[in-house]
Amino acid sequence: MGFKPYIPRLVHELNEDDFDRRIEYCETFLSLLENEPNLIHRVIWSDEAVFKLNGHINRHNSVYWATQNRNVTIEHTMQTEGLIVWAGIWSEGVIGPYFFDDTVTGQSYIKMLNDYFYPLFHDLPDSESFFFMHDGAPAHYASNVRDWLDENFPGRWIGRRGALDWPARSPDLTPADYFLWVYLKDIVYQNKRRTLSSLKQSIISAFSTIDSDLCKKINQYPMANLTRNQEKQLRDAFDLFDRNRSGDISKKELKNVLKVLGIKVNDKELQALINQMDADGSGKVDFNEFKAVMANKYFSRHSTANLEAAFSNFDSDGNGFLTTDELQNVMSKMGRHMTLSEIKAMVQSLDTNKDGKLSFNEFAKLFD
Repeated sequence: MGFKPYIPRLVHELNEDDFDRRIEYCETFLSLLENEPNLIHRVIWSDEAVFKLNGHINRHNSVYWATQNRNVTIEHTMQTEGLIVWAGIWSEGVIGPYFFDDTVTGQSYIKMLNDYFYPLFHDLPDSESFFFMHDGAPAHYASNVRDWLDENFPGRWIGRRGALDWPARSPDLTPADYFLWVYLKDIVYQNKRRTLSSLKQSIISAFSTIDSDLCKKINQYPMANLTRNQEKQLRDAFDLFDRNRSGDISKKELKNVLKVLGIKVNDKELQALINQMDADGSGKVDFNEFKAVMANKYFSRHSTANLEAAFSNFDSDGNGFLTTDELQNVMSKMGRHMTLSEIKAMVQSLDTNKDGKLSFNEFAKLFD
């Protein structure tokens, strides 16, 4: 009948000025990393999340069937009982969970900071060098909370109007959002919970599965200090095989991505890469996981010989140039059927002398 499975993609709406604020934040954070290379390992990334009794379906396993991708966005409202949980994650572990009795307010939040968080945090080695991060939620922006942070983290806290201003609507920039809650809910919601007490115990048990090795992997993501061209190349190669735009690729798809990048691996090497990339143990690799490993293992170690080998994979006639036909042929062999206009757009983005083809030097500039 021609039906295919498509996965609904959850997206976060951004306001017009959010883009500039996000860029400003990232540039400031990167400049701090230049002065303090180990800073990324001394940030407590904190957040709250709500766990509901009726659970949540993992979107990786939720599909709908249609003859074409309708780019479905699913909206839902859940009014069932649940628990509000706070936690902080850093490269050596997690602090939490802490359970709020009711809606988080400035008063209840600062009570948590004073009575729960700070005694545990203060025992960490070299705690005075740490940054504390939270988003711009109303409770976090309360004046008494900001005063507390100024006193206990002078010049070293990230948040709304903090020493480093946190850009609104940026869950993709903090591991608490892009990893921690997804990981925990995948565990907690495997079984139906009928009471809040059993839900609470399940959350505590899920937290106990997070060890320092996992936290180290997660906190390596922001260390992927790539140029825009390098990140674009990784994204383009990744998207070629993320056909349903689920945000994930399989082991087989990863091997094809590596081929496009000119990297040859055997099955053992491929499995080792999967083990490194799949930090959340989902069996899939998302772009952040892929980028973190590739930034360190590919761009930082790619020799001229490796680049020439990758270039030769595309240059079928060996004339020293890549044409649109050659690129289209390679993409087709890799199972990605791109239109001629898509191929031309790819070439034009790299073709500095506008001769309609790519030289090795033009290709190699992606790795500068």
